[in-house]
Amino acid sequence: MADLSTDWELVSRKARDGSPGVLRALRSMLVHDTTETPQPMTWTLRHRITGRVRRLTARTELEATVKIANGLFDGT
Repeated sequence: MADLSTDWELVSRKARDGSPGVLRALRSMLVHDTTETPQPMTWTLRHRITGRVRRLTARTELEATVKIANGLFDGT
């Protein structure tokens, strides 16, 4: 995994609940929608100096990088 920030290290990245995938599959069959949107993932990060652990939800690595740079962590 690529470094998302010089101050934060990635501890884990987990896909959210699988049920939206089922709903998306049903919707795509009914609407014939072929576009794929990435599923949201929970990213767990640890600050390299303080050791503080934070989580954020993002669909892509770019979105996660932007949220880290702006301090937009979950629950804050």
